[in-house]
Amino acid sequence: MSANAPQGMSFDAQTVELSGTPVSAAEGRHPFILQVQSGGLTVRTNWELIVVPAGGALQVASSRMAPALVKESYQENLVAVGGVPPYRWRMASTADALPLGLSLSEEGLIFGSAAEANAHQFTIEVVDSIGAVARGLIVMDVVDPEIVLSITTAAAPSAIVGNQYSAKYSAKGGMEPYTWRMEGKLPGLSFQASDARLTGTPTTAGTFPFIMEVRDSSGLIDRNAYVLEVFEEGNLRIKVAGADDNRLPQGIINENYLWSDGRAVQLEASPTMGTVRWNLLQGELPPGVSFDLASSAFNGTPTATGVYPFMVSATNERNETRRSTYVIVVTEADGSTGGGGGDGCRCLLGSSGESESPWALLLATGIVLVGIRRRRRNA
Repeated sequence: MSANAPQGMSFDAQTVELSGTPVSAAEGRHPFILQVQSGGLTVRTNWELIVVPAGGALQVASSRMAPALVKESYQENLVAVGGVPPYRWRMASTADALPLGLSLSEEGLIFGSAAEANAHQFTIEVVDSIGAVARGLIVMDVVDPEIVLSITTAAAPSAIVGNQYSAKYSAKGGMEPYTWRMEGKLPGLSFQASDARLTGTPTTAGTFPFIMEVRDSSGLIDRNAYVLEVFEEGNLRIKVAGADDNRLPQGIINENYLWSDGRAVQLEASPTMGTVRWNLLQGELPPGVSFDLASSAFNGTPTATGVYPFMVSATNERNETRRSTYVIVVTEADGSTGGGGGDGCRCLLGSSGESESPWALLLATGIVLVGIRRRRRNA
């Protein structure tokens, strides 16, 4: 709970109960936010408690009901203040309707089992014992617990200084419409929350972290952290996707050539502007492994141990070309033919990819072989 309870009342986070007897000094409106966290999922809902003096004019105190879960039993009471109890409740008109599967009793109990997820608004009336009538607008969400909200944009496309930039962010799940927000400063760029688009003309080269947040109409939230790389024009480079050290993972004979978490091994060119043409120029890949020129991904299962240096090139739409050298080392499952580190990770060996010289193929091979021989001597 984001605010203090009215004087004389308290909130119990264990039982999720707000209880007590408010004192006269607590009269008025008390807005607060109720937050629930479960695993990586967070739900925040805005509430307002109105404390009124005893007696007075008849009013509907309820405004937002607790969310209902699809196909689960629901019971929640409407609340009125003032007038002369007891109260009788009814829908304000035939045009007002509860969520499908729920009913309203004369005692003000909304009950039943909601049939489908959606956001609802409806008007109810309360009548006291002397015939006074009050109306109130009720907001209520029906949530499917199996539906989660998630941002689906995997990474921020890189940008070039002085070039127009546009990147659209997307989400799925939850209940539309979505509300977007960005945290962070990106020189020359601005975020259009109405269509979740980052646009502008970058003014400064560098690496810029930022966070995207999306919220659905029921209060579900997802947040993703991104890094935008802004390059000077003509600064094309090749790197191993998802590898901070720009090294290809080690291969294990007769096992699919993948990262240890099952991701595909792939090269990428930065900045990612337009179509990139890939070529395998020199050297050789391990038998059983291929390089897909369309996706720049490695596929297959290595069938022979050894050290395999090779050179690739990437050419962008401006005809800028970058060449880089890499090495794949294939070992037995126990690493008996070589490898570095010895901690069982598949991502320890490879070339940094910085050299464009064909001689780098021989140099990379020599370095890896020397490392293997040293390891065997130490063994």
